[in-house]
Formats: sequence, C-alpha cells, structure tokens
Amino acid sequence: MSINDAIKYCKDWVTHRRWLKANNVKFADFKEEIEFQEFIKEFDFDERAVRVQMTQSIKAVAQKLADKDIIKIRAKNALIRNRKEFLDKQDKWNSRTKKTVSAVADKIR
Repeated sequence: MSINDAIKYCKDWVTHRRWLKANNVKFADFKEEIEFQEFIKEFDFDERAVRVQMTQSIKAVAQKLADKDIIKIRAKNALIRNRKEFLDKQDKWNSRTKKTVSAVADKIR
C-alpha cells in the first residue's frame, strides 16, 4: 500500500474511531484498528504529525512577530507622514504670516 492510500485509510478510520470512542465502544481488537496501528508504525505517522505541528507552531510564532514588526513600521510611517504634514502646514502658515507682517511693515513706513 502506498503512503497516500495509507493516509486516506487512516483519515477514514480516525473519523469512525472518534465515533466509537464517543460511544464507549471498545475497538482495540477491530481489524481496522490493528491495521491503523500498523500503518502508524510503518509510515511513522506519529513522528510526521509532531514535525508538522512543530512547523505550524513555528510559523504561527513567526507570523505574530512579523505582524508586530509591521504594526511598528506602520506606526512609524504614520508618525513621519503626520509630522511632514504638520511641518508643511506650519511652513504655509509661517509664509503667510511673514507676508502679512511685511505688508503691515510696508504700510507703516
């Protein structure tokens, strides 16, 4: 049996196995359970599942850390953008004020 067939067989059996467990049926002597345990040993499904779970955990942690960094970068960019807008407005205000002060000073002279 190929690994893909074994995976399909195990997936199908696990669904039924959960139902048996939920209904308190003893299934240790079932032919399907014995084959299931043999496939787990033969194809090393337990070790593979642990590796997949660890990989998924590592990816989740990395994604959370990346998200935090992205939030920090976005916040810095927003601060820079807001600071630039503030300085632009201040420059416009200052130039208007200088023109007004110059006009008033010219009228006074």
